[in-house]
Parts: sequence; structure tokens; C-alpha cells
Amino acid sequence: MTLEKDILVGFIFGAANLWLLSRVVAGMVHADRVPQWKTATFFVTKMILIFVTIGLILWKGYVTPLAFLGGFTISLVSGILFKMWSGGASKGL
Repeated sequence: MTLEKDILVGFIFGAANLWLLSRVVAGMVHADRVPQWKTATFFVTKMILIFVTIGLILWKGYVTPLAFLGGFTISLVSGILFKMWSGGASKGL
């Protein structure tokens, strides 16, 4: 893979991780509607899947680790900044 594709793969994984984490936080905030065990199970499953998938991608050598990490980090930082600038944090989103 080229460097740009490695960064893109990292960006996609970072965005998916951030979106799934937002679902976990939403489940914790709305604990009256979502059972606590479902939120905990979803979180543990998310963590296992992300670690196994990223581990396999890096182990098989499909991406270069530094470029992947750069894309992952850019995704997380840009997602947080987008929420901050769009006022999502103050709206409780």
C-alpha cells in the first residue's frame, strides 16, 4: 500500500472507533433507557474487535504502523475539534 492509503485506513479506523465510543457514551448518559449490561457488553466487544482488527492489519503488514497511527490520530483530533466547534459538546451530543 502507499502512504496515503495507509493514512486513509488509519483515518477510517479512528473515525469508526470515535463513532462507536460516542454510542457507548450515549448509552451511559441514557442509562434509564439502555440497560447497563448492554452498554458494558457493547464497549467490551468494541474494544476486542478494534484491537484484534488493528493487530491483524499491522501483523500481516498491510499498512505501515506510523502512517496508520498518523491517520488514526488525525481522525480522533479532527472529530473532537469538529464537535467542539459545532457546539456538540454544549448540546450534549
